[in-house]
Amino acid sequence: MKAMRYVPVLLIVFLGVAPSTVSAWCLSCGISAAIPSMTNTAEQLLLIEQQQEQQQEQQQQAIQQQQEQQREQQQQAIQQQQAIQQQQAASHTQPVDENDNREIEALTKAYPNWREIVGAVDSYAKRDLNNPFRVWLGKQPEAYQGMINASNSASVIIAAIDKFEADKAKAAASPPPPVPKSGQR
Repeated sequence: MKAMRYVPVLLIVFLGVAPSTVSAWCLSCGISAAIPSMTNTAEQLLLIEQQQEQQQEQQQQAIQQQQEQQREQQQQAIQQQQAIQQQQAASHTQPVDENDNREIEALTKAYPNWREIVGAVDSYAKRDLNNPFRVWLGKQPEAYQGMINASNSASVIIAAIDKFEADKAKAAASPPPPVPKSGQR
């Protein structure tokens, strides 16, 4: 009969039988003395299980919400990056960093119209090859041309403009070579 005392708990906890059904069965079997305490214990265990299940569901919902927020943030970051890339592609320019700004300031201080002098780059990132500076640069050694075209250094570009201006002044000061007459050789 001692083993019978545990039957209600087993029925409620492990098999999920309703406590009221177990209580009725226990009364019919003659083990009524143990029913109130066992039923309360079983109900408490069921309540604890339900609470744990609710907590697990809440935790899963919180994790899902976090994951959804992370996905949304990633999507926003991707959209922002795409917008930046589209803006850069539309303007055909490279982003300017702090060092480039300083170099541009130095060039502007030395030659306020330096962009016109060196031949402004058009919207398709092409240089005006008819610009006098570009014509002059095209007559310089290839290594020098490459250095000037690849440089972001204000001092290098200023030196090139200075040399261009000096060559231009020298050409203007010297008389043109004589043109041979048609009868003379």
